[in-house]
Amino acid sequence: MKELNARIPRELKAHLGRYLALFFMIVMGMYLVVSIAGMAETTIQGSDAYNEECRLQDGQFTVFTPLTDAQILELEDGKCKIESIFSVEINAEKGTLRVFKPRENIDLLKTDEGSAPTTDHDIVIMNLYADRNKLSVGDRISLAGEEFTVSGIGCIPDYNLPVKSFSDMTADPENFGIAIVSKDTYDKLIISGKTGGETFTYAYRLKDGATHRTLKDALKELTIDSKVPGTDSVMKMSNLESFSENKDNPRIASDAASDVILKRLVSLVAGAILVMLFAYVISVFIIHQINEESSVIGTLYSMGVKRSTLTLHYILLPTVITFIAGLIGMLLGFSPIGVDFQMQDSYLYYSIPKMKQVYPLYIILYCIVMPPLISILVNALVIRKKLSRTALSLIKNEQEHLLKRNHGTARSNSRNNKKGRAFLLQFTGRQMSREKRGVFTVVIGMTVALLIFMIGLNCSVLCNNVKTENLADINYEYMYLLKYPTEQVPEGAEPCLVKNLSVNYLDYSLDVNVIGIDQDNPYYPFRTSGNKKDLVIASSTAQKYDLSVGDTFIMDDTAEDIRYAFNVSEIVPYSIGLTAYMDIDSMRELFGESKDYYNMLLSDKSLSIESSHVYSITQRSDVENAAGIFVDQMMSLVIILITVSVLIFIAVMYLMLNVMIDRASFGISLVKIFGYRMNEIRKVYLDGNFYAVMLGACIIIPLVKLAADSIYPFFIANTAMGMNLHFEWYLYVGVFLGILAVYLIISTILTHKIKKIVPAEVLKNRE
Repeated sequence: MKELNARIPRELKAHLGRYLALFFMIVMGMYLVVSIAGMAETTIQGSDAYNEECRLQDGQFTVFTPLTDAQILELEDGKCKIESIFSVEINAEKGTLRVFKPRENIDLLKTDEGSAPTTDHDIVIMNLYADRNKLSVGDRISLAGEEFTVSGIGCIPDYNLPVKSFSDMTADPENFGIAIVSKDTYDKLIISGKTGGETFTYAYRLKDGATHRTLKDALKELTIDSKVPGTDSVMKMSNLESFSENKDNPRIASDAASDVILKRLVSLVAGAILVMLFAYVISVFIIHQINEESSVIGTLYSMGVKRSTLTLHYILLPTVITFIAGLIGMLLGFSPIGVDFQMQDSYLYYSIPKMKQVYPLYIILYCIVMPPLISILVNALVIRKKLSRTALSLIKNEQEHLLKRNHGTARSNSRNNKKGRAFLLQFTGRQMSREKRGVFTVVIGMTVALLIFMIGLNCSVLCNNVKTENLADINYEYMYLLKYPTEQVPEGAEPCLVKNLSVNYLDYSLDVNVIGIDQDNPYYPFRTSGNKKDLVIASSTAQKYDLSVGDTFIMDDTAEDIRYAFNVSEIVPYSIGLTAYMDIDSMRELFGESKDYYNMLLSDKSLSIESSHVYSITQRSDVENAAGIFVDQMMSLVIILITVSVLIFIAVMYLMLNVMIDRASFGISLVKIFGYRMNEIRKVYLDGNFYAVMLGACIIIPLVKLAADSIYPFFIANTAMGMNLHFEWYLYVGVFLGILAVYLIISTILTHKIKKIVPAEVLKNRE
């Protein structure tokens, strides 16, 4: 065995390019797995620890008027712990800050730098907002005419995804952030009249045995007196404005941890597929090597060397290569260019603290055990079969058959030389038939690489489509969401009625804005049917939930526990968030509102409305800023998916074409003896593969696109946006030309290898 293994360095040197390409391919595959799965585990475990440390709420509810102490005690009564997390919005030097007072028991502040407010002039700023606006501890910031000092930068767990409202498509941390000031300062801001209306939100944590339903039913029984607009009448109404469990709260349910769970699964499955592809490629190498060394193996058999000894010898080198490659791929994945690089997506989009990197045992075993283990299993099966022949058969290496086949080919070559191209085409077909295993591997490798590539390209296309369509679809300059309607509709404003209904899809609950509009609304240039059972839905909503005209669209009012079923009467082009539309009068009737009620105003100019009436204001510039966020958020994932897929494709194609040339070295040397020129030899041994790759690309590109589109909804299931993955024709052409360019480059490299094959190769293979 020792003497046999002395051949390993020579084998490695003789096929260095082959093994380097294989090594590189496995390193890239394991790097992809570790960087994404490691990032997912770091985020999941870090988020769990963060949520536990800061006592994340189990849910929250908003009321129209604050609860009394007696009402809070009655609601708690052994069922839960409730804490007020009231807030106001203030225009800052850049965008808007939602200001809270310090929490005591639930959703506690976690500071990355500095400390919580200790004086009335201290303020803590959310980390994302501070990062986008270049704020540091000690900086000064002006709010409501007062100067504050940034005493700390941090985050709170109920704003992991800092969206302004539940129905927002994405966070815009440059223009919206969270701030915490002292209790006295908060009260002074309320009195100053320089803030928006106060929102009365309460967070709760359930005690053992208590349920969300029990608390919600108790809240519904709390009523307030409400004046009917336009009259002196007063009616009783529920004080409950909204109620959300954590799973229905996009600021929490769409947090960094839930966002990466699917990425972890996809990375592990993709890694397993890549390793199986690697094992198949290795098996092709081993078969070729055994065929080359068949006579040597037969001689060793005749000298008494056992099959198990030979099996171990041929398994050793690829096993060592795959083990070292897996180890290096793992180390790269855990390095700053791996997990840390992937974590930047979370840190740029989610308001979370810096998390300590974890090293899960299953990922380590996945990388350093699975590649060599699969290599051993596959190669043991292949080698066992190839070494099951007799010593004499191996010594002869079926050489008579080989020579007859090749000499027959040569004689056919001579007889058909006059036929020129027809013969070359026939010979090319025979060569491809003999190398069908290698051609199949190239096509499978191209499929796997293209699937990874297409997922990355889909991500980029989706982001750009969202950005382009959002800018085209927004027609208003200002959108006012009101807590209470004004006595009169302000001049130049268009009143609408908006109701947030919930849709559960792929285990994620997202809000759809149902908007009631007049038939002549200038900001939504389409008409509704006037039937309260019909909905006109935006194209983004149709894409998200795979809806067509005539379908039934079911949505839930989670505050009232009512389910609504609507008929989709029309789909209109509109990409901003998830929206649906109906006639405003029909909507008022359906939801029990008065005939003049509205809670949203659209305008092309700023309106003068008392701040206590306003819940939030959205400007056109806010939508424009948010439209570009996805590109920044997903850029690192796009880069790594596209880069790794291209490198894997190059490696697979180089490896298999190289093996094909090695296997055909006898035939190449033979046709050189018969005087064939280099361009003719290239046509026989390389151009056939070109046609296979070209045909395979034409078939695989649209199939892979369909596959990527079908799995993509799972990637953005927790995002309130459409899914326009439409490719322009030139992208398909670009991918196709890219594949051909890679082939031609590798083919050019291998042409030099063909030139080095000499006619003496025939003499080496004679019996």
